[in-house]
Amino acid sequence: MFQNHLMQLLALISMEPPSRFEAAQVQDEKVKVFRALKPLSSGSLADNLMLGQYGPGSIDGRAVAGYRQEPGVDPDSNTPTFAAMKVEIDNWRWRDVPFYLVSGKRMAAKETRIIIQFKEVPHVMFRPETAAGLRANRLILGVFPEEKIGLKIQVKAPGAKECLHPATMSFNYERRREDGGHFGAYEMVLLDCIIITTLLAIDDDPDILMVLKANLELHEFTLLTAESLAAAREILAARTPALILLDLMLPDGNGLDFCGFIKEHYPHLPIIMISAKDQVADRVVGLELGADDYLIKPFATAELLARIRARLRPPALPPSESLTFDGLYIDLQNQRIKVGDQEVSLTPKQFQLLVLLATNPDRLVTRDEIQQSIWRNPKLYAWSRVIDVHIQHLRRKIEPNPSEPRYIITVVGPWLSF
Repeated sequence: MFQNHLMQLLALISMEPPSRFEAAQVQDEKVKVFRALKPLSSGSLADNLMLGQYGPGSIDGRAVAGYRQEPGVDPDSNTPTFAAMKVEIDNWRWRDVPFYLVSGKRMAAKETRIIIQFKEVPHVMFRPETAAGLRANRLILGVFPEEKIGLKIQVKAPGAKECLHPATMSFNYERRREDGGHFGAYEMVLLDCIIITTLLAIDDDPDILMVLKANLELHEFTLLTAESLAAAREILAARTPALILLDLMLPDGNGLDFCGFIKEHYPHLPIIMISAKDQVADRVVGLELGADDYLIKPFATAELLARIRARLRPPALPPSESLTFDGLYIDLQNQRIKVGDQEVSLTPKQFQLLVLLATNPDRLVTRDEIQQSIWRNPKLYAWSRVIDVHIQHLRRKIEPNPSEPRYIITVVGPWLSF
């Protein structure tokens, strides 16, 4: 009686926030909820489970048969068509909080909703006669047929008297087709599956933006455009793209400074700098400030597409899900680092560097290997100290004493050891 989607809703309501909004991480948190469900013993079924069948009646004035009178159904069938169950999730957050699941056929209305009932307050500050009808707030999440959110609260009526009455704050989210009809459940699933990857291009030249938009949309990307940093900030406040194409010379600021802003607030958001500045020093500065790639204008569309797809491609991780080294814990699946009990935040490049060294313990790793594995452009960094800078920053974050490193050891010559 309890369909899969009902259990999915239970998990979504009660799970802990995943480390990243990706399928594997969300699934991990859902599984934790299901594993924490308290099993019902035979002695507790009567208090926690109710089963039933629909009987004969009428719908819109038309007589309808009961379940046992339906064609092909055994007249003595005990198959339930209604179920209500109280479940408990045995973890620190939800201990002693009941969850009620209700499902049935031929109910008064066909709908799916989640009701979250807040607890009564232990002390009411209003006078007894005012608080007589006071009820705790209730949050209602509508899933089907309408996607909506309603919050039932107590509000004061206008006037000098203390007069409270219930009111509902409501938000209704409707997704309509061009013909005016609603998207069905499976139509929405298919729509979500085919939504195109969204990118953001920041350039003060509208002609370049127009060409980029036309070319990228031909290859199944959606491109948001901004001709200034202010416009880019407005877009980022509303949504997060999958990748940013960033020009350096902008009317209201420097692209290099904005790159630092992005890496501070959106550390996992890839940036490809696009600039007419073609000197090696310009490229090195851009990359050292956090850009993931650098492309010189003019460029071929095929090369831009290849670089975009390379940056959007998920990094290959070793088969092991975690690594532990004497107080240093590396969660490869969720890209989380802990030193002792303290969680440490790393940039994408720092994390890749740490994983490369940690997956090759007790082996000397050359700078050439690091260049080819992480930056994949050894000629560009032949003279640069970018690897040394990343190692210094990484040591400051994970080493108890960076001046006497325990984890990352530099050996005389072009090698590193973990």
